Amino acid sequence: MAMTVCAFSHADESQLQLIFETSDGEFHAFDANGLKITVNNDELIVSNPTQTVAYPSLKLVKMYFSQHSAATDITADDIQGPVEVFTADGKYIGKFASKKYAVEKLPKGLYVIKSNSKTSKLFVP
Repeated sequence: MAMTVCAFSHADESQLQLIFETSDGEFHAFDANGLKITVNNDELIVSNPTQTVAYPSLKLVKMYFSQHSAATDITADDIQGPVEVFTADGKYIGKFASKKYAVEKLPKGLYVIKSNSKTSKLFVP
């Protein structure tokens, strides 16, 4: 038996994303506009106009919304010098000489980085 749990529509120009964290430490982001979440047996099925993914219910650790526009994300070329790194929930990790060095040293996951007056999300695969 399948049951639709919720459906989202977001009219703001900024991109609202729903982030899923799995028990193996992976992060998956979905554009929340047109997002549909369905429960079918022991699976959570997440779909939007561009993709559909099924997660075993026991594999999901948490999900949360994040509001970032892909167009305003900082690329590696935009960041010069040292960066401060925080976990996705805001806990300070430390200061690194560069974004590249932080990516080499951090375990996989989703982070927030700050450099000068710029802030960006950082995904380490």
